[in-house]
Amino acid sequence: MRKLFLFCFSAVFLCCILNAEDQKPVDKEKRANIVKLMELQGMMGYAPDTKGSNPLLKDLRKEQMDKTHELMIFAYDKYLSDADVRDLIALFDGPAWKKFKRVQPLITKEIMTASKALAEKTSGLLKDEENTPVSKMKADPNSAMGKELIKLKEMRTSAALLRIQSSLSFYYSKSEGEYPKNLDSDFKEYMSPLPVELITGSNKVSPGFDGTGGWFYDSKTGVIGLNVKGKDLAGKEYASY
Repeated sequence: MRKLFLFCFSAVFLCCILNAEDQKPVDKEKRANIVKLMELQGMMGYAPDTKGSNPLLKDLRKEQMDKTHELMIFAYDKYLSDADVRDLIALFDGPAWKKFKRVQPLITKEIMTASKALAEKTSGLLKDEENTPVSKMKADPNSAMGKELIKLKEMRTSAALLRIQSSLSFYYSKSEGEYPKNLDSDFKEYMSPLPVELITGSNKVSPGFDGTGGWFYDSKTGVIGLNVKGKDLAGKEYASY
């Protein structure tokens, strides 16, 4: 097993050497700047030696890391100009970045705590509402969650209206050019019960638009629409759905 590991390690090391030899030398001054940038980024360190590891492996590990650093320097040189490197050094060696590194654990901890609290709150809301119809769920338009719920209601209501309109067209084609006079009775064979519009949570049918909820329907023309006042989140009148 040790021989196999040594062979694999050597193969990786050899690849690094071959790749590095294909690269053009980096300008001396730019190279020094790149090394400084990599040090500021914490990319020039070595993994700690394993206690009691094979001396040969330790040497190979160090040489491999040296070659890896060389490849990284070549990559920095290829994609960044010297001016870019200097700007990045100013950033990573500046007071703002140093402060960020100091407070980063605190920021991460606070974000994780807030995210956990939000997840627990959301989970609790979903658990409370899991058996509640969407039409009865409360939606606060001033909150992000409320807006998403309103959007869901609007999408489902629009889809329900399309289903009714499609069924009416099918009824018309089967009834020699006539629309059902009453959607509660004459239309049962095609759609029963009539879908609920989720804006107000009603599926009542009115002969004309009065904004009292449900649907408005003209049996002579077959026109059906959303009998709800107001506009959706996109600014479109509900009655124009």
